[in-house]
Amino acid sequence: SIWCTDDMNHTVRKFDTNGNLLLTLGIPGVYSDTGYDGRDFYSVKRAGPPFNKPTKAVVAPSGELYVTDGYGNARVHGFSVEGKHLISWGEPGSGPGQFVLPHSIAVDGQGKAYVADRENRRIQVFHSKGELVKIWTDVQRPMDMVLVEDKYLFMAEANHRVSIWNLDGELLVHWGDEGPSNDAGLFITPHTIAVDSRGVLYVGEVCDTGAGYDRGSRAVQKFVPL
Repeated sequence: SIWCTDDMNHTVRKFDTNGNLLLTLGIPGVYSDTGYDGRDFYSVKRAGPPFNKPTKAVVAPSGELYVTDGYGNARVHGFSVEGKHLISWGEPGSGPGQFVLPHSIAVDGQGKAYVADRENRRIQVFHSKGELVKIWTDVQRPMDMVLVEDKYLFMAEANHRVSIWNLDGELLVHWGDEGPSNDAGLFITPHTIAVDSRGVLYVGEVCDTGAGYDRGSRAVQKFVPL
């Protein structure tokens, strides 16, 4: 199945691989009241229920679904396998457990949730019930993450780089942070990341054409392990 967040429609949808809609979470076109002004994510004044411009949905090894509700909210929501709302945590701000644009999430085999707190430039790690475990700070506006082998966290960071971490928060390798580049293998604004069963890495970008870097309006790069 394919889970899609729709930030304009304020829903999370589940499809099969033929594109048939299986489940919708949220009410299409209806957003929670968080004080968000529709333009500036810093305008979020209070935490709200699902959803106001959600950003990422990921299925945990337990089968539960976790959603970062980021552009117009400042929360993480958890759902059962059937789509029943179970838990929410977070509020706007820069303190421990608070968020400014939670943009992505990954959940490991022990149930720990790694949340990309984008505009606070950090990863916050939580137990599955929302208790804060650890904060990683050596990140550059984290956009998206994917867990590999339940050992490594591959991360797309808006400041032109991709990085690989272990689950203790230790940076193992990174590339691309010397500046935005049109060169193959380097980046402008990495926005999403995936790794397939063969270890092939895919990085999707949104491109800042106004700064003179242009691969077209969207780009994907593929990296094959040697």
